[in-house]
Amino acid sequence: MANRSLLDRLRGIVGSEHLVTHERQLATYASDGLLQYAAHPVAVVLPGSAEEVAAVVRACHEEEVPWVARGAGSGLSGGALPVEEGVLIALSRLRRILEIDVENGRVLVEPGVTNIAVSQAEKGDVAGAVAIARSLDDRAAAAAALFGVLRVQSERHDISGLRETIGVTLQAVRVIGSTELRAGALGSLAAAHIREGDVEGAQAVFAEAMNTAAAADRGRQRAAVYARIADSLADRHRPFND
Repeated sequence: MANRSLLDRLRGIVGSEHLVTHERQLATYASDGLLQYAAHPVAVVLPGSAEEVAAVVRACHEEEVPWVARGAGSGLSGGALPVEEGVLIALSRLRRILEIDVENGRVLVEPGVTNIAVSQAEKGDVAGAVAIARSLDDRAAAAAALFGVLRVQSERHDISGLRETIGVTLQAVRVIGSTELRAGALGSLAAAHIREGDVEGAQAVFAEAMNTAAAADRGRQRAAVYARIADSLADRHRPFND
């Protein structure tokens, strides 16, 4: 059971406003999403940093008081159920998004971050990626970067984002110097239109891709271009080729 000494230490770590001891307030934390089970902690601590979390855990250990960590309390398995007369460490104040790695599909966050916050940050990250790609002087590199954005938006089923980025990518592709690269990229964009469900748009871009391929100087190059276009369109689930 937590004693007065421990409560004083916890108050010193997080401040009085982030230490809950009133019986009615504690009732909020008696259960997680599995309401059939409940236990009443003697205190709830809401640290605001990793350092405060470590200090709270250290204090509980030294006072030999059990503790349980709690995120949003939305679980349905009793994982955030407090220990009777122990301390509950609520992590809802830890809300920083530390890193979003779009290319590798990796997000590093603190435990209080919500799904909607991550989604909003991801949208901003994609917008930033598009802006960076558009600023590149090398049009082929810009198009390649934009295809990376298209891949991410496809994986997220972001149809509105796909439509906007396809338009931006088309502008970048049309000024690529290499005929082969330009035609192949147009083929990939035709596949992107198919993924979006825009058959008419796919037909228009595919025709442009074929006309570009036909303008290739040598028969071997022309065949390679046609092969690239065919590969781009072969698999709707793999439409974005580098």
